[in-house]
Amino acid sequence: MDRRAFVSLYALAYAAHSEAMKASSGKSPIITLIVPVTGVVGTPVSISGSVQPGSGQRGSQISSWGLAYGDGQGQSGNSRATFAVLVTYDAEGTYTVSLNARSVDGATKAMSTQIVLHAVVDPPPITSAYGPQRNQTKPVGSVDIAPGSSIQSAVNANTNGTTFWLSAGTTQLAAPVSPKPEPT
Repeated sequence: MDRRAFVSLYALAYAAHSEAMKASSGKSPIITLIVPVTGVVGTPVSISGSVQPGSGQRGSQISSWGLAYGDGQGQSGNSRATFAVLVTYDAEGTYTVSLNARSVDGATKAMSTQIVLHAVVDPPPITSAYGPQRNQTKPVGSVDIAPGSSIQSAVNANTNGTTFWLSAGTTQLAAPVSPKPEPT
C-alpha cells in the first residue's frame, strides 16, 4: 500500500471516529429518577432524582427539565437540579412518573417508571386469645397500664393470674417484659 492510500484511509478512519465521538460525547443530560413501586392512596409518596449536565463542552448546561407525577401535576426548571418531593395521589391506579431534560445544545434525555397506588385497607380485627379485639372494652378486674407506664413494674406488683389492659397510647419498652414463673 502506498503512503498516500494509507494517509487517506487514516483520515477517513479519523473522521468516522470523530463523528462517533461527537454522537457519544456526553452532551445529553444525565438524569436519575427514584420512585417506589407501590403506594397507598392519600399517603405521601417520595419521588426523588436529579438532572445534571452531560460532559460535552457545549452540553455543560441544562436549558430545561420537567418532572411529571402522572396525575396531571409536576414541576420543572431550567438548570441542574436535585429534587425530593412528596406526592399524594387521590385515587387508586397505575401512574407513570416521568423526567425529561434538555441541554443548551438541544440534546435530550428522558426516563419514566410506574407506581401502583392501592386503597387503604383496614387490618382485620385481632382474633387472638392473646390480646383484645377491636372496639373491645377493658375486662372487669384487669389492671390498667397507662401510656408511658412501666409494664414490667405492673407485672411485678401483681399476683399470678392478673389480666393487664394496655390503654390506648404509646408505651415504649426499655427491655422485654419478663413474666413471673407462672403465667400471669
